[in-house]
Amino acid sequence: MGTSTWSEAVRVLADELGRSGVPGLPEEEDRLHLADQLLVALEVRKYTVAKRTISAEPTPPQPTVISASRPVTVDELHSDPGMVVQRHTTHEEGSNHVETELPCCRRRMTFPADSDLEVDVVCQFDGLRYTLRLAEEWDGGLLACFEVGGPVMLAKRRPAKRRAR
Repeated sequence: MGTSTWSEAVRVLADELGRSGVPGLPEEEDRLHLADQLLVALEVRKYTVAKRTISAEPTPPQPTVISASRPVTVDELHSDPGMVVQRHTTHEEGSNHVETELPCCRRRMTFPADSDLEVDVVCQFDGLRYTLRLAEEWDGGLLACFEVGGPVMLAKRRPAKRRAR
């Protein structure tokens, strides 16, 4: 441990001893001496004192990303909102649209071939909501990235017709 790091560690320990109100150590000089002895004892026993910085804000967990070639079940999609499912797109020559399949049911959808595209998509059959973003692939194509937003409630049936009397 370097000299500046050692003296910083001694100062931190002495301050903590003073703050905790350890009996018999009213003087700062006594606390500094005890802190130095503690660090020597740790070093003799081959312990390393390292300075850690703790960030004020914890980093949020990263979403699960499912690659374009891996199939995913509807149950998986329902259980992990925030999951990102990638799907390959197909592009017809001369068209400004691309086509891909939904992650839940393999139904196909067509949308503009715009790398800045960000739209909400709802699958009426499986009751899932997605945010669709396009990413450019290394080969120049576009990759559809579906972020699972969670289940939605959809009206699928019309009320029964009343018979005329």
